[in-house]
Amino acid sequence: LPFSLIYKYWRDLSPAQQTEQMGKYLVKDKQQGFNLNDSPLMRFTLICLDDSRWQWLWSHHHIILDGWSLPVIFKEVLSVYQSATERVPHSLLPVPPYRHYIQWLTGRDQLKAKQFWQQYLAGISTGTRLAWQIPDLENDSSLPPYREVELRLTESEFDLVQKMAQSQRLTLNTIIQGAWAMCLQKHGAGEDVIFGVTVAGRPPEISEMENMVGLFINTLPMRVKIDPTLSVSDWLQNIQQHHLEMREYEYSKLADIQKDLNLAGLPLFESLLVFENY
Repeated sequence: LPFSLIYKYWRDLSPAQQTEQMGKYLVKDKQQGFNLNDSPLMRFTLICLDDSRWQWLWSHHHIILDGWSLPVIFKEVLSVYQSATERVPHSLLPVPPYRHYIQWLTGRDQLKAKQFWQQYLAGISTGTRLAWQIPDLENDSSLPPYREVELRLTESEFDLVQKMAQSQRLTLNTIIQGAWAMCLQKHGAGEDVIFGVTVAGRPPEISEMENMVGLFINTLPMRVKIDPTLSVSDWLQNIQQHHLEMREYEYSKLADIQKDLNLAGLPLFESLLVFENY
């Protein structure tokens, strides 16, 4: 498919002006967005900064690929680039097409998946709401659409978490999920909390799944019951076991799961935990 390649020449600008211009261009590019009816859902901008430096901007809709796909693509790009600089023919290994995943999806037992989620979420009559007030961004244009708050663990703190995971045979993801569940409970979510978790969605039974490019990630409900009668280790082991059980049905659509719960149009959860480890 043909795609647009936009050229910009900022060679006459100072480094400070180039940085300022880049910030403005990124905002404008993001606001432009994509029309899902028009393909391809990506575009490239090549910005010349000076004789030896170029800025490459690749914008794409998330629906065409996920984060796991990026290293696969970058590896191919760099391989072609290296061949070009060395003036030798390039050759790329064949990769499995995305349609293999679609074919795999059509063979899933949807009834069995539905029964699993009904049992997993049995007794839930309302979603887990955040206790704090969220500003109405749609009706107040003066408010920023979002802001970021970064919390970094010190090296010693991270070592403690890693040692805990290794000694208790837990994943770091499980510990973070437990911590977030406790955070929600402390802020008034109750003893039975639900939050969203993002799963990779790449079934290992498909050959060369790790090299496939496309959108595989999925968001699923994670239910955690706060049980003070259990030790922290046993409680986290339960969370990890629940997560493993969910993996068999991680292809399920969140919309279908929520529809079966009949929550009167209200969301099942208002927070999403994404654990990234590319």
